Amino acid sequence: MAPSTTTASGMPAPSVKRLRFVPDLPRDNDLRREFGAGPKDVLVLYAGNIGEKQDLDLVLDAAERLRGHEEIKFAMVGAGAARKRLKRIVEERGLGEKLTFEYLPVFEDDVRLRVPSIEKARSIIGWQPTVSVDEALEFCLGHLSSKV
Repeated sequence: MAPSTTTASGMPAPSVKRLRFVPDLPRDNDLRREFGAGPKDVLVLYAGNIGEKQDLDLVLDAAERLRGHEEIKFAMVGAGAARKRLKRIVEERGLGEKLTFEYLPVFEDDVRLRVPSIEKARSIIGWQPTVSVDEALEFCLGHLSSKV
């Protein structure tokens, strides 16, 4: 059977290159145990945004093809728009024993959670802005657009 020229999401199938990063960790550690991997197992770990553009269907396809290899475990750690869809596919394909999902919440210092405030500068050193927010934004956008 010839390899598919597209992925499950319809994207052109990339050529696969083997990249290997092996940190100097003991083979028997808490992280590996958390994902059901013993000291002699291979743990394939994806950590990051679980979004559509990451095309993580490839990881599910690999887990399915390697289903009979009990010594190979898969784990996805993160959050993102494709997480629910990928978890549903894992359940539909019966890959729950092969592939583990771990939720990674948004970090507390995430820029999306920040609410800028001048209160600390105002209370400590008496600082007051000399321009309005609208003026500052107009200036910044003008400066950035001149650089593009």
